[in-house]
Amino acid sequence: MAKIIKALLAFKPLIKNSVVRFIIGFPITLGALQLSEHYQDINNTLMSKIFLTLAVILAYYLIVLSVIDGMTGRIYSFHETKNAENLHRNPLKFAFRHRNKIVLFYKVGFIIALGYPLIMMWFFD
Repeated sequence: MAKIIKALLAFKPLIKNSVVRFIIGFPITLGALQLSEHYQDINNTLMSKIFLTLAVILAYYLIVLSVIDGMTGRIYSFHETKNAENLHRNPLKFAFRHRNKIVLFYKVGFIIALGYPLIMMWFFD
């Protein structure tokens, strides 16, 4: 068991890389969606809902978070390098001061957008 944990910990730096998460996220999410569709075809709705929920969670964690981090990172790095003389002016000053809150707002917005259909699927079939 310790060897398995040690082997998995070797991949820890890759998990923090947004590009790797994005590239790995597509096939894993598509696989979960295919399993959900398979169970829907054989009329096993519980397993279908479980795999669809898993696909949504994986898509959020592996794909959406990678896009949000990449998008906001590029916007801020652009302004730091190409627009440095205007960083003291609003709205850039506000955006840099509240950078983490803005990113958190995007993430919470996507959680709500992805969570609402899941709640409707599970509780209001």
